[in-house]
Amino acid sequence: MTLEEVVGSSSTEKKMEPVSQALEELLVAAQRQDCLTVGVYESAKLMN
Repeated sequence: MTLEEVVGSSSTEKKMEPVSQALEELLVAAQRQDCLTVGVYESAKLMN
């Protein structure tokens, strides 16, 4: 899974989102698909 797959590379509005929002969407999508490496989601929550 790549950031472009989750956020969408063709949408101008999505490209302008803050990095934190894009990262959150990526991590939530990865978690829903059981593709999240242990510790990544928890680390991102701490950075928020």
